[in-house]
Amino acid sequence: MIDDAIETEKSGLWGFAYIDSRSIKEGGFAVGDRWLDRVATTAKKQGFPVIHDNGPDVFPDNYPMYNAALYYGWYAENVCGPFLRPDFRFNRGAIACHIHSFSAETLRDPTKKWAAPLLSLGATAVLGNVFEPYLTLTANLDIFHERLRDGFTFAESAYASVRFVSWMNTFIGDPLYRPFKVVQEVQADAGGKSAEWLAYKSGAQMWFKLGRAIGEKKLRKAARDLHSGIIYEGLGLLQAEENDFAAALDSFQEARLNFVIGDDIIRTALHEMSLLRILNKKGQAHAIATRVLHIYPNAFSAPLLRKVDLEMNPPPTPVPTPQLSSPAPRK
Repeated sequence: MIDDAIETEKSGLWGFAYIDSRSIKEGGFAVGDRWLDRVATTAKKQGFPVIHDNGPDVFPDNYPMYNAALYYGWYAENVCGPFLRPDFRFNRGAIACHIHSFSAETLRDPTKKWAAPLLSLGATAVLGNVFEPYLTLTANLDIFHERLRDGFTFAESAYASVRFVSWMNTFIGDPLYRPFKVVQEVQADAGGKSAEWLAYKSGAQMWFKLGRAIGEKKLRKAARDLHSGIIYEGLGLLQAEENDFAAALDSFQEARLNFVIGDDIIRTALHEMSLLRILNKKGQAHAIATRVLHIYPNAFSAPLLRKVDLEMNPPPTPVPTPQLSSPAPRK
């Protein structure tokens, strides 16, 4: 944990931000969703490609959650979904939190609650609760992440995010960890795999600071030059947020053509199918699923793609065979 914190400060924290809110608009639990929505907005402007699941359920089983640098979500009692994949690992330096009243009840069992599993899966900094804190006394994740973004340490950010100390909150990680302190210093020297994340970060920041046209142009050029599925996928996510579904579908298609790992391709196909569901183009979604599953039938995420395809395109209800009555006997 400490080694990962030190190395990440040297090289930067790179990857996707996975945010799992619940689409709660009213009532006492709505505050949790507001935290997560603000985290998603902050992370986008920082330059992270953000995959935001805003449905009532958590990320589903077999979801291809790769290159996870940030994870903030709720609400399940025990670790579930993509975190149960045998191949799942967080990117080095990752920060993770799943809101639950007893998320850090144990740090010994990597199969129970959330803190222990997240740590065992490679997260470098984790927030949790040892007992019922009540939601308003849980760490305010939006404040926590904003402080991290501004260069504060993990300890400073964590304590700034809670209303009371000596309560039920616990923070596990190097207290001096500053994941965003040195990003500007490492940009000139970063290469290899980091190049895609750096290029996406630069283009995304231009998108928010200088306008979509400038940012989109830079992202498209970087994606072409680097043959980067990551950048195309991130661009598609930004376009979808603008409700420009046509442009987003084009970007996701380019991402599929540039990715080489089946589960990355399936993730972008799931993005496409989500938009096509909104557009009521279920036939086009089925065609994408069929094509991808033909090439990657045994990918770990293939069962999820089949499930989504079946939900969108259920088989026709069989027509019952008419029962012929027996002819009446002759008299």
